[in-house]
Amino acid sequence: MSLERNLVRYRELLCSVALLLLVSSTAIHGSNPRVEMIPRETMAVYSDYIEVAPFNITSDADFELQGWPGNGSVSNPYVISGINITSDDSTLIWVRNTRIHFVIEQCWFSSKYAGFSPEYSLLPVTIANSTNGRISDNDFVDSLAAISLYSSTGFEVSQNRFETYAQTVSVREVNDTRFSGNQFGIDHVDFGLWFSLCHNCSVISNTFNNVTSVGLEFSFCTSSFMINNTVYYLEDEIPDPEAPINLFRGADCTIEDNTVVGPSHGGIWAEGVGHTIVNNTVINCSYALQGRLESSTVSGNNLTDFRWCGIEFIQTNSSTISHNVLRASSKFGSAGISIWGGHNTSVSYSQVNHTSGGIVIQGSESLLVQSNTVADSRYGVWFTYETIRNNPDGLPTNTRILNNSLAGGGIHFALPSPWGAPFGNQTIVNNTLNGQPIGYFENLYDATIMGEGYGQLVLVNCSLFELGGGHFNDVYSDIEHFGYIDHGYASPITLIDCSNFTLHGIEVANNTIGIKIYGSTTGQIIDSYDSWNSWVGIVVSNSHSLHLLTSTFNRNEIAVMFSSVYDCAVDGCFFYWNNESISLMNAPSCNVTGGTLFDNEDGILVDNSDGAYLHDNHIHNTRRGILLNSSSDCLLTGNLIEYCSDVGLAVDSTSNRNSIYDNSFMNNELDVICEGTS
Repeated sequence: MSLERNLVRYRELLCSVALLLLVSSTAIHGSNPRVEMIPRETMAVYSDYIEVAPFNITSDADFELQGWPGNGSVSNPYVISGINITSDDSTLIWVRNTRIHFVIEQCWFSSKYAGFSPEYSLLPVTIANSTNGRISDNDFVDSLAAISLYSSTGFEVSQNRFETYAQTVSVREVNDTRFSGNQFGIDHVDFGLWFSLCHNCSVISNTFNNVTSVGLEFSFCTSSFMINNTVYYLEDEIPDPEAPINLFRGADCTIEDNTVVGPSHGGIWAEGVGHTIVNNTVINCSYALQGRLESSTVSGNNLTDFRWCGIEFIQTNSSTISHNVLRASSKFGSAGISIWGGHNTSVSYSQVNHTSGGIVIQGSESLLVQSNTVADSRYGVWFTYETIRNNPDGLPTNTRILNNSLAGGGIHFALPSPWGAPFGNQTIVNNTLNGQPIGYFENLYDATIMGEGYGQLVLVNCSLFELGGGHFNDVYSDIEHFGYIDHGYASPITLIDCSNFTLHGIEVANNTIGIKIYGSTTGQIIDSYDSWNSWVGIVVSNSHSLHLLTSTFNRNEIAVMFSSVYDCAVDGCFFYWNNESISLMNAPSCNVTGGTLFDNEDGILVDNSDGAYLHDNHIHNTRRGILLNSSSDCLLTGNLIEYCSDVGLAVDSTSNRNSIYDNSFMNNELDVICEGTS
């Protein structure tokens, strides 16, 4: 048995288990499928429902022998109509091995029966190895399931009403068949309509109400269509990767103009080769559209009020994602379009709104992100190294980010600590942030960049460069979440893996982070002016030998933060009206000298930073002047600390062997609190 058939049988088994559980819970047992039903007697045409016993049709001749009107031609098919069949221990109508034209219409069926043959499910109405049938305008009431259609061609199933509890319709190895205008789940439905190993089948304009698992699924189907169907979900959660609409493997199928209304875990799951997924609407799902695609098109979809992700594709190759409109229900933790791995896919001409990350990419190769608009979002394009899906960790490689209009935090790189992996050769050109150009420079050497006119600058693996001037404003990622502010990491200036550089005369204001430096060495920032940044004016992490000189900081939550750095310095800078002026976090052997700090909440915080050298600073009119926490072998000398409303210098019990001398304390509430062994 092929892999595809094994997988189909596995998915069929899942549905069968659900049926068996429901059957056993009602103490009803199906009959042996090899036991033949007694053929029904000759009957007349009925104008009202007539109650009859279950029956079989095993050949073309049975239609005439049983007296059904018609002659089996296209213009005069045999007609089974106007009957009411109820039974809980057998199929109701079982048709097999027929080639003439026939119709089952305007009948009333009720059964809790579900049986299984070696090849297919046995449900109330079962059709096998037949052609040219139509099942229309029937009612299936108070039933576990409804129709099983197997190894058949040229059928139409339309305008039926299904009140079933488990798998409503099972269609397997069927060709050239159309399902349209049916009503599923009048009460509720676990599995609405399931196709497997089918070709050239169409599911059009059906309504699936109160779905608790899957409304509509194609499994290993080819050249088949789901068009203009509506699925209303009932419960809050279904197992990943199930979704109300499932396209599982297969090739060259189309999902078009469908509507899925949650709440549900997923909206549409699509997997396979050569699929077309266009103009669908998905509302109020955790994940609106997910899958793994090859050489497929995803376009014109309207995905709104999703909680976690609008479009998420894993290991998707050579596919086109374009002209989609996406809006999340919250900017906390949500992504508009996420691409995890894969190669040679494009994301273009889409509109993303109200997300945390507009476009999130990880581990992909040769991805094109072009002419998208990201608005009202924390970040525009988010590069991430670490995966949350079944894809190896790593940054994207050879990515092209072209002509995108971004808002919020613009372009953001989420990197692990420490960082030492190759960066991946990204091409980022002709993009804007808040209407101003984004400058991206990779592997730049011995150059001068003028900052004026840029909305955002990102420099990667650059050396021997100078960046001068520029006013950088309104790049932010702050949101309020459950009563607290989550700042995020947005910054107008980001340096990654850079060395031997100078930044001078730069003004940054009203950002989340003013300047962000990561994994860099031997640089200096001179005459910077940082103000009104909601989190940090300048943050330096995983770096060494960086000097901050003669710069001014005011009205920042934290003016300067050194984190996981060493041998860095702050010299001759002014700090006022900040919540924290200088924060050394795991920053050994760093110097703070010649600074003027006044009207701040805290002056200098030294935390887990051995060997710090603080000298000749003037700290006044703050709440706390200098704090040493878990920091030893530090030198504090020549500092003037005055008018502190709480304490001038506080040394905690885990700070030892510090040298503190020739400092001046004046007019503080408390001059010194020393719990350590300094």
